[in-house]
Amino acid sequence: MGVWRGDTLPDTLQTYAVTLRPTAWEIPAGAQLVLAIASAAFPAIAPNPHGEVAVHQARVSDGLEATHTVHSGQLRLPQVAQTEDRP
Repeated sequence: MGVWRGDTLPDTLQTYAVTLRPTAWEIPAGAQLVLAIASAAFPAIAPNPHGEVAVHQARVSDGLEATHTVHSGQLRLPQVAQTEDRP
């Protein structure tokens, strides 16, 4: 699991490309997927205090509330050719 803390501009739509790690799942053509976008993974990843305190020095009281609006998006999955090993 990685952490990416990107720069943002208030009230501006921005595009981000996120590279995901490979997985061993085979997804049939036409299957429906759910893409969940979250802004936290505590306690695995320390919360971003969204302030002037460094993440590794932040206390709970240093945190500021953040609101995220996701307008639209797309998930592009590679099409992997079938081989003799994978029918």
